[in-house]
Amino acid sequence: MVTLVQLVNEERYKNFRPVLDKYVENFHSTVAFLKLLPVLRERIENAEDTHERSLNTMKSLGTLIKLIVRSKLCSDRLGMASNNFQLLINELLEAFVVFMQNKRVRMTCQNMALKHIPAIIPHLTYYDVYNSDDLTNFLIRLMDHLGENISSRCRLNFLKDVVQTEHFIQEENRKKLLPKIIEKVVEELETSDFVHLQDVVCDQSKMEECISASADIMFYIIERLFCCTNAAHEQGSEEELYFIVWKSFRTIVQTTIILINAKYSASVFCALTITILSKLSAQMYKIYLESHATRIDKHDLLMELVHLFRDLINKSPFPSSWFQMILLQNRMILKTMKFIMSTIVEHFHDDQFNAELWREYMLTMVALCTQKALQLGSSTISERRSRLLSCQPDLRRIAVADLRSMWFRLSMAQKILFVPSMIGSYLRVALVDDDVVRETVIPIFFDMLQCEFHLSPLRNFSKFANETIIQLDCLVDEDCGGEKFKEQLHNIMMDMSRSDTDLVAEGCKFVALVDTLLQHLFEYREVRTNGYCIENGMDRTVELLKFYKLIGQADLYVSYVYKLYDLHMLSNNKIEAAFTLLKHAETLSWAECELPTAVLDAHLNRQCGTQRQLKEALYNEAANLFDEKELWEESIGILKELTFQYEKNYEYEKLPSLLQRLAELYHKVSTQGRVACTYFLVGFYGLNFPGYLNNRQFIYRGNECEAIVSFRHRMLSTFPGAQLINTMDECSHLSKHDNKFLQIFPVKPLFESCWEKKCSNRLIRWYFKNNRVQKFEFCKGEIRKGTKWTELEDSEIMRSWVIRRSVSIEEQLPNILRWSQITAFSDLIECSPLMEAVTTMQKNNEEMEEMAHVVLSTPLESVVPLGGKIRGIVQAFVQGGIKNYKIFFSDRCASVLTSEEHELVRQLRTLIRNQVPILEFCLYAHASRDHQVNVQFHESLVTSFYEYKANIEKQFGKVASQLPPGCSIHLSQQKGDERRASSFETSSTPSVMSVFKRGGGATKSGRTTPRKSSGLKSDLKSAFENGIAKRISSSSDRSFDYNSNENNSASRSTVDFSRFEHPLKSISSSSLQMTEDDATLKSVKVAERPTDTQIVPPPLPPRHTKISLLAPQHFGTLSFPLEASHHNI
Repeated sequence: MVTLVQLVNEERYKNFRPVLDKYVENFHSTVAFLKLLPVLRERIENAEDTHERSLNTMKSLGTLIKLIVRSKLCSDRLGMASNNFQLLINELLEAFVVFMQNKRVRMTCQNMALKHIPAIIPHLTYYDVYNSDDLTNFLIRLMDHLGENISSRCRLNFLKDVVQTEHFIQEENRKKLLPKIIEKVVEELETSDFVHLQDVVCDQSKMEECISASADIMFYIIERLFCCTNAAHEQGSEEELYFIVWKSFRTIVQTTIILINAKYSASVFCALTITILSKLSAQMYKIYLESHATRIDKHDLLMELVHLFRDLINKSPFPSSWFQMILLQNRMILKTMKFIMSTIVEHFHDDQFNAELWREYMLTMVALCTQKALQLGSSTISERRSRLLSCQPDLRRIAVADLRSMWFRLSMAQKILFVPSMIGSYLRVALVDDDVVRETVIPIFFDMLQCEFHLSPLRNFSKFANETIIQLDCLVDEDCGGEKFKEQLHNIMMDMSRSDTDLVAEGCKFVALVDTLLQHLFEYREVRTNGYCIENGMDRTVELLKFYKLIGQADLYVSYVYKLYDLHMLSNNKIEAAFTLLKHAETLSWAECELPTAVLDAHLNRQCGTQRQLKEALYNEAANLFDEKELWEESIGILKELTFQYEKNYEYEKLPSLLQRLAELYHKVSTQGRVACTYFLVGFYGLNFPGYLNNRQFIYRGNECEAIVSFRHRMLSTFPGAQLINTMDECSHLSKHDNKFLQIFPVKPLFESCWEKKCSNRLIRWYFKNNRVQKFEFCKGEIRKGTKWTELEDSEIMRSWVIRRSVSIEEQLPNILRWSQITAFSDLIECSPLMEAVTTMQKNNEEMEEMAHVVLSTPLESVVPLGGKIRGIVQAFVQGGIKNYKIFFSDRCASVLTSEEHELVRQLRTLIRNQVPILEFCLYAHASRDHQVNVQFHESLVTSFYEYKANIEKQFGKVASQLPPGCSIHLSQQKGDERRASSFETSSTPSVMSVFKRGGGATKSGRTTPRKSSGLKSDLKSAFENGIAKRISSSSDRSFDYNSNENNSASRSTVDFSRFEHPLKSISSSSLQMTEDDATLKSVKVAERPTDTQIVPPPLPPRHTKISLLAPQHFGTLSFPLEASHHNI
């Protein structure tokens, strides 16, 4: 029979299963049970020796018992009564009990038997063929005597199958089976080690099956007994439900907490917990709570519940698509939290106050209020779900009302225990997008403020204020809150502050501070989340930096310093990144103090243990960044500070390398040319710009050699949709237009020139002309007719006026930003043709003198631009030269001039006279490059110079030559003969050196070609360094080409000008200063040369007249910073 059943159970014989079932149903033997039962019992008793046969028998157990029962029923119908059946069944069942605890029987056989024993229950209860009470007792004995060989999974599956039988539903049977089944389930859960088995894959799989089986057993029990909403129709009683809760609820709660935190699939147990909570009434909860006799037991139970609820909310095991399930969970949690609230007030308040339990309750209610699934209108909630939520009571409002009620039950001494630790949690609730929720919870903040103020010995609320600021910074960054929150917070807090006479001043001041903070945070968040613009991000970050420094929030200040640093490094703004690092360094001391906790927590200590170590590391990194971007003077200032500290603390071992590096930096400053950055004024107008940009003007520091076209294109790309304004006029009226307008034009930095007398090296002066600048100037031309100047002569010169204006900015540039807001505009300065003539003459004189010095001191500099400059003055065929200024010296002009204008005419006359010795000095410098200069071109310049000089002397008087004896502006005679011998070749082919000219090219006649601008510094470097790799330079040496031919040329005088009484001096500059030439070539290190080959310039006549046209000069001294002194923000 067993073989037949096994065959039919195979897949290939599945079609015969109905035939076998039909056969069993119609089985008519009346004595078969008398033969089968003893054989079956014997097979079970001998299972130890006949494993395979016993295993197959267990698989066929259900069919065999069914066959036996049919045989017994057939016998009863024929009146063949037999008392042996009950005895035989009892013996069989007892054999199963013994079999299950036999340790020598194979585990697989026992597990198989346990799996199929529930299949005999329906057959034994059929027509009461076997006593129901005896069957129940058998099942209980079997549960109690399951051996160690039987796995937990099989035990639980056996219990589950028993619960699913109709035998279990019978009340008399259930009274005995339910307690035993609950007991066994709880025992299995309490003995399972979920935590230590989570990393073992096979054990984890078995454990998950046990978890699922345990939950299924409890589900089946509850569903089968308490499935109806109407208690009158439920099969289970109130006592049975309470028994289930009393025996299993706490174990289920603990198991659920473990499963959630051990990262098991906990959804079934979470659902089971919610199911039990849905059946839990207030009365049953109270009875269950009272069953915990001691206060500690009650405390532990409540702590477990609130922890479980918070885990269910924050670590929900249900998918977000299970909306109805999550909603049911929230309702059950809120219902139970009301029970817990009453228990806390009753048992853990006043004299028995427990702060830990109160805190956990508050945190759980906060989690419920702020749960994403409950946020109406949120982007995380669909429109359909929002409609479903709106049709039901708002659980957030109910929860926050309970939360507020609990808070105001506390005494002032109890409330202070939660300040400032609970401020962040309550702020999360206040930032919920619901007016009722905000209105309910915001008064709690003022109550906290009052508590600290009245209980603090210093009568302040600093802890509350600091924590509020820190938490707002964090929460707004998480996209919480908006303008409605800001408005309600302001109104409620301000009204409550005014109502308290002790806090009216400080309270209102704090509310205003929070308003400002929220405004900055909302702007920062908007930039970061809505079409992120990195420049606006930097600007808002700096605003927060300023605010946090102002209110003394050092931790937040450092945090935003590094946010700004990261943005600069991302944009390759290494100079600004270095200045930003120094902001952090300023907050640290040179003492061996511990680092702030916030720095360590944020991992900003750069593997340093003390403030001194970190400050030293920051200084070194900033110096490296400055060095990399060729701002060597800033590196020098930083390294000098480090040198001072090392000397002060006798760390001499660090000084050699540091001093060597300082020497290298000084050498770079004095020998290597650099390209200056350009500066631009940028105005923002239009309502489509953010409020912090609209109607604001800034000075931007552009890139090296960046042209206005490139900069405008970059700004228009940064602010898409903006329209460019091609005017320099005032445009504030555009700030009210619904559009975006950008006004962009170049400006020139204004620098103090008082140090020029102390420093003749233009490479050193470059830093002061282009850096640490806080004032800038721009000008525009204007054609005016009908003036006294056009009445004198109606020419282009007399019609041309120049309008100048200077601006001051908030911070020096460069700084921690590449731009700074304009704080002040000067009055417009209208420059008449006479004033512009003075300015032009002064500028030309200074340029020529500077170019001559460069040619004499730097052999690598091209001489072509100097020749072109001289030619433009002495052979001014196009522009007219000083002939244009002849009208200013006429009697007719003198009759219409004011006293100030007469002084300007005197200055112009002096400048024209002074130009003659300057031109002579320039020709001397031009002649010093006799191996590079075209002879015919130079001689033409000399001839024109003499004619020019004669005209000047004729009009303004004799001008004596200032060249010392032996110095000549002519090329040497021998060199001239050699040049004229190859005049055709020289005049038709440009010099190789002229290709690498300073600023422009030259034709064979010496006429300069227009300069080509370049937007990239690297283009300049590669062009010059690759093209003249074999040339060397020095500040005073000449080229090898000259030295190799020196013996063949006529000797020229080399004069030591240090012997002269009046060294070479510069003409003072006006307020409109000329910046260093941006196309300055980078020099290369040179070998030492004999001193007798040096060419030194002749002296110019001493100048006793200081010409000041537009603004007085400010005096100071030239020096690099002794330490990195950077403007505080």
